[in-house]
Amino acid sequence: MIFNITDSQRKDNCKKFIDSLDEGDKWEVVIQERKNKRRLSQNRLMWLWIPYLSEHFGYTKDQMHVELKYAFIGEESWTNRKGQVRSRPISTTTLTVKEFAEYLNKIDLLARRFDIELPQPDDYLFCMMRE
Repeated sequence: MIFNITDSQRKDNCKKFIDSLDEGDKWEVVIQERKNKRRLSQNRLMWLWIPYLSEHFGYTKDQMHVELKYAFIGEESWTNRKGQVRSRPISTTTLTVKEFAEYLNKIDLLARRFDIELPQPDDYLFCMMRE
């Protein structure tokens, strides 16, 4: 069971649920701060920009997406069962709204460095792209 506690009523509901658990059973309760994940509008803007960059650098859209993640977000590594170290870029789906905004800023700066004009949505378009 997952409770998203955003107000006192939801907090009370969570407490009631915990109080209703059978004490004869073993339970694990995990409480963690909820992070706001990226916004759909941020993701749309990234995918609006990627074709401009991929055309300039000679990558496919998917290749460009991977290269940007490696360059600006980083990678995660692990050792598989055969003892081989594997890695992949960190997914943009794990970014918070703030982290994704920073990521978009880095992409924009890269484009400016190479004189690539990325579309900059005006306020109307930006509102249209919001969730």
